[in-house]
Amino acid sequence: MCIFENVKIIKADTEPFLSESLEFHPHRDTCKIQTWMIDISHFLGSNAKEMPPNLLHVISDKEIRNARRFKRRADQQKSLLSNYFLRRLLSKFVGLPTSEIKVIRHQNAKPQCQIHGHRAPNFSVSHSGNYIAYAISEKAVGLDIEECKKFEGLPLLVDRFFSPNENFLFKKTKSIHQLHCFYALWTRKEALIKASKQEISYGLSAFEVASKSGNIGEWSYSSIDAPSGYAAALAWPSEIYKKGAKD
Repeated sequence: MCIFENVKIIKADTEPFLSESLEFHPHRDTCKIQTWMIDISHFLGSNAKEMPPNLLHVISDKEIRNARRFKRRADQQKSLLSNYFLRRLLSKFVGLPTSEIKVIRHQNAKPQCQIHGHRAPNFSVSHSGNYIAYAISEKAVGLDIEECKKFEGLPLLVDRFFSPNENFLFKKTKSIHQLHCFYALWTRKEALIKASKQEISYGLSAFEVASKSGNIGEWSYSSIDAPSGYAAALAWPSEIYKKGAKD
């Protein structure tokens, strides 16, 4: 039994896409993780379309003020869209209006969802390139997406943050595929750190994610489908997988 639903990769061309494309089960399955990757390029750049018409009615005043702190317009837009889509997705997940959903952010802490009178789900958000990725679950969850960009010093980073086996895997991979190999490994580590709220961040080289999926202590991880040119991974408590496997 797969712990996460098929990843939904969506291009945010029009406002109705949320109601047309995002399908939910009629019940909240505690053994499943809902995952989306939304292409926001439609709203970015010099030829960008207008932002969703109800955006300012969905997100909070504080989120608007925080977005204005960014100097670059593109970063402001990404911040606004990230919060907008998060609230829309949480609203769909719990079956309640966006007005009843609060997203609480504390300094140096993972954001949390609060819903008065209801059990709030857990979520994880990741941004890279033109995509914002979301994972929502009843239990703890970590998600990371990375655009596979080339950069200088890649071998040094591998030596510093990867285990001996991961280092060996990277070096034996054909050079044309090494960049994706790096980001596949990196996203698995980042997803685990996010899910565990840094419980296992005692050094990235101290835990190994050389396999596409596996377990690290009380946590499970897996690489997941991503758009071309990107890598992504999910992490969740191992106990959920064990429960799902028995059902």
